[in-house]
Amino acid sequence: MSETTAVPLAEKAVYSSRPASFAGYFRLLHPFPVAANGVAAAAFASLAVRGWAGWRTLLVVAAIVGSQATVGVVNDLRDRDIDATAKPHKPLISGRATVRGAYMLGIASLFIALVTGAAMGWVSLLLVVAMTAAGLIYDLWLKRTAASFLPYVLGLPILPVWAWVCVRDAPPRLWITYPLGVLIGLGLHLANALPDAEHDAATGVRGIVQIMGVARAAMLCYLSFVATLGAAFVLTNGRRDVVSTALFGGAAALLIGAALAHAFTFALRPTATVKTLQRNWGVLIGCAICVAAGWLWTL
Repeated sequence: MSETTAVPLAEKAVYSSRPASFAGYFRLLHPFPVAANGVAAAAFASLAVRGWAGWRTLLVVAAIVGSQATVGVVNDLRDRDIDATAKPHKPLISGRATVRGAYMLGIASLFIALVTGAAMGWVSLLLVVAMTAAGLIYDLWLKRTAASFLPYVLGLPILPVWAWVCVRDAPPRLWITYPLGVLIGLGLHLANALPDAEHDAATGVRGIVQIMGVARAAMLCYLSFVATLGAAFVLTNGRRDVVSTALFGGAAALLIGAALAHAFTFALRPTATVKTLQRNWGVLIGCAICVAAGWLWTL
């Protein structure tokens, strides 16, 4: 056996000097959640001004993309030990990206987030730092613990508030957005963790899903969305119009669709449940965006 083939897979990924593919580095950014955050931030900023906010919208998108890309890169760097067995296809494990390259990519993403955030004022910079810090705290310290939901609960509701104040002054009701977003943050954390529950448990992770059990965690996930949607609907009584009603209706349809897909898959094709939960992650992100957009439209 040659010296090359004797090196374990994870070690080869860390020390390999061969050129890594562009696709590998692109995957390190976690493109789907990063793009979803960018779309959401642009939508929230546009809702604030009831139109296109010009160059500030571009800065908003650049700042949140840079922030969440940094979180994504650090997540993969931190999870190399777990991914070596559970997800050998990940870029740092398969050798499509190097550790050094990942660090450089993360630093560049953070630089973009801070510079573009600062370009919109000190309040914007402070909130960008807060959102990024929440993600990094999750990656580095809380992800494998029972407190893994806290960065989602505390950090995620900042996004619509931040996008708004970047383009116009905040009305008093805007600040209700933060407590409204707390339960949706919990729901999105659970939706993100549920597909990996089995692999995470096998590698020693003891997050809220492992403590509660998958069935209870899934129920809490859907109830978190129901509670937030219901609260937003009640609080906008007398302010709703066709647009906000349509957005709330869209959120309800996405939520019901995700819950039914999960229930039917679990009952009829249990082996496909993980794939359904992976799809539901994207569906519930869409639900969260619709709820937030419906609320912001009424301000």
